[in-house]
Amino acid sequence: MRPLAYISKALSYKNLGLPLYEKELLYRSGKDNTMAYVLSRREEYMAITQVLLTWIQEVTESYQQDDFVKSKVSELLLVSDCTYNWSYMDGLLKYQSRLYVSRYGRIRRKLIEALHPSQLGGHSGIQASYMRASQLFYWLGMLRDFKEVILNCDTCKRCKDEHVP
Repeated sequence: MRPLAYISKALSYKNLGLPLYEKELLYRSGKDNTMAYVLSRREEYMAITQVLLTWIQEVTESYQQDDFVKSKVSELLLVSDCTYNWSYMDGLLKYQSRLYVSRYGRIRRKLIEALHPSQLGGHSGIQASYMRASQLFYWLGMLRDFKEVILNCDTCKRCKDEHVP
């Protein structure tokens, strides 16, 4: 490795004691810099896309049983002007840019059970979990489904004071 640049300003007393290698910026070529663009350079990290495909595949499979989805898709394909907020692309039905989740199958419950205890959700409660999910997904009765699942969440029952009798 070769130095790219040295620190040009005067060092404070705190930085005077630093070794030389901490005072210079080092250039690393693309092959040596393994942290840069790690997702695009390593094939073993490509499994992330497979996880997404699994639940998206479940959503599209649930569409096959849903008469509402079939009628909405046929409307969109025939006359796109009459369905103002709806769109259909790559086999996915969207309402106001949010993915429509069919009532068939267990995909709705799986999504709620995945989002509620996640690092992003963190057992946030009904309203916060619903608001977070409603930015990405849409279905009729979504708030009702969130209430049902979260009120029966074992962790929330034990740890949240609003659920303790």
